[in-house]
Amino acid sequence: MDKKKAFIGIAAVAAALTMAAAASWTLGKNGNGALSLSGTVEATTSTLSFRVGGYVKTVYTDEGDRVKKGEVLAKLDTEDLKLALETAIGEQIMAAANLEELEKGSRPEEIAAASADVQKAKAALAEMEGGSRVQLIAEAQARLNQAVAARRSAEATLEMAKADDERFKSLYKSGSIGQREYESYRTAYRNAQEKLHEARASVSAASQQLSLLKEGSRREDVQQAYAALQGAQARYDLVTAGPREEVKAQARARLRASKAKTDMAALKLEYAELRAPFDGTVLVKASEEGENVSPGTPAFSLARLDRPWIRCFVMETDLPHIALGQSALVEIDGLDRGIEGKVTYISSQAEFTPKTVETRKERVNLMYRIKVRVDNDDGVLKIGMPVTVRITPR
Repeated sequence: MDKKKAFIGIAAVAAALTMAAAASWTLGKNGNGALSLSGTVEATTSTLSFRVGGYVKTVYTDEGDRVKKGEVLAKLDTEDLKLALETAIGEQIMAAANLEELEKGSRPEEIAAASADVQKAKAALAEMEGGSRVQLIAEAQARLNQAVAARRSAEATLEMAKADDERFKSLYKSGSIGQREYESYRTAYRNAQEKLHEARASVSAASQQLSLLKEGSRREDVQQAYAALQGAQARYDLVTAGPREEVKAQARARLRASKAKTDMAALKLEYAELRAPFDGTVLVKASEEGENVSPGTPAFSLARLDRPWIRCFVMETDLPHIALGQSALVEIDGLDRGIEGKVTYISSQAEFTPKTVETRKERVNLMYRIKVRVDNDDGVLKIGMPVTVRITPR
């Protein structure tokens, strides 16, 4: 039989047994004045299901097994749940590190570097706005004078080298000197020409530099230097102020969200184990290993058989003789001893009038439901079992 259909079957059987008990009710008093009632054994039952879905990996219990509170009845495959938890933990660690960095603000070396950039920009702007200093002009003038002197020396050297070249050229043509000797003078003449060219270039560069210093900085150069200072100052302000408060608030929110995600992942991993909520007996096992179950799908039916109760109905005329806490004796067919119990519940309103009572007078009487609580440590009483309850009226 399909295990899942057993849950419906239990309800149907209970209803049938109740009807049978109702059909067999005989209310009356025996020789010693005890009130004899027919009743049915009932107990607290719970339908258990997984709070997360997945494949059933292991089933630890079977129908009829007694289990303790907290005992694992079945377990789902948890590989995907473990991966989800590890991912959530990693995200939480990253979020915490990001928030810590934001709350600490900028590092000292970052602030020092930004401050140095500001000072450098200020110095550049001051030089631009103040024009060229006298010392710089004097130094440039000295470099120009040196370049002019070097040019004059190069000009004199070239004149001498030119004269030597012309004189030794004639001697070479007349055969008075050899070609090697003549070539040495010819090379000296060429070197002198190159030296003069370099000297003239140095004079030109020094003269141009001196002119620029005397003219001072251009307006656009000053504006660029001022803009550079503003940028450096803005960067320094940002570094020293640290992250904005709204940025840190967003980081805190991300950390809270990541922590909640981690907690949920851990909770789902915990939910992969279905545990008994109380000491009891497994009535129905509706899940098998390898089965794919959805959240909320019935997996087990668990009954608390250690403290069942007897459900009975009492006539209105007998109700004044019964009180809460009153002792009762429960008798079972085939058992030579009775089981002691106590009345723990009396309905505050009539429920129905059985059609099977013997006389017309009795049919007009309303019936009140009561409960008689008993101990069942030895497991003799079973759900749905018909019993006889004897109560001595007050």
